[in-house]
Amino acid sequence: MRATVSVSNKTDGHVAFFRMFLIALVGAMMAFASGCGGGGGSSTPTTPTQPAATVNSVTVSGSTSTLTAKGQTCQLKATANMSNQTTQDVTSQATWQSDNSGIASVSSGGLVTAVGNGEATITATYSGKNGTAKMKVELPQKGIPEWDVTLSCTFANGKYSAKTNCKWTEKGGVYGINLNSFLMRYLDDAKNQFLTQTFTADSFKQSWGGSNRIAPGGSKELPVTMNFDKTVTTLTIEYSCTIVDDLGNSTNLTVTKSVPVT
Repeated sequence: MRATVSVSNKTDGHVAFFRMFLIALVGAMMAFASGCGGGGGSSTPTTPTQPAATVNSVTVSGSTSTLTAKGQTCQLKATANMSNQTTQDVTSQATWQSDNSGIASVSSGGLVTAVGNGEATITATYSGKNGTAKMKVELPQKGIPEWDVTLSCTFANGKYSAKTNCKWTEKGGVYGINLNSFLMRYLDDAKNQFLTQTFTADSFKQSWGGSNRIAPGGSKELPVTMNFDKTVTTLTIEYSCTIVDDLGNSTNLTVTKSVPVT
């Protein structure tokens, strides 16, 4: 009887130990699975990060594509077209370049300046992308003279004086003009010539400090006074001059002015 009881107690102890071992093993496996994310029920989902927008292309635009005067300017704008369908003004960040600065130059901020006749390509580079614009420069092919003449008549000390002031201006801004000759014909009431005054290139040089040339965009004046006796009621003067620009193009100008003699 004692032997039987002893064996039974030993068997029950083994069973209890084995049961506890299984419980511990299952608990460890569940803990391992939970640590590896196997449970998944209590984890918080994360929002995927959106990739940064990149530059697809660059567009260059401006108010005009043709410049018609030397020194005329045009501000260009560089626009970056982004991968997320938005645009950005990158005018100040872009790198600007002209393929012919002798025709049109460009500043670091995209300001184009006309220099000479022809066509130039202006390029804006931003984030490895290039945008271009064609700029035409169409300057005058010769000097453009403009002539303004005033005439007045005064009486002082028993004599009449006809006072003329001639002003020549070069309007093209590219080539200078040279005054080669100038003629004033004074006419009486019957339109008969009674006096002439002639000026040569040397005459202009003496009046203008050694040069008969007017620089591009510049102007010079020549005052002339003539005294005469009152033999007419109306004084008429015909003015004519010959102008040659820096390229050798010749222009003849004629102006007629009249003033009463009282």
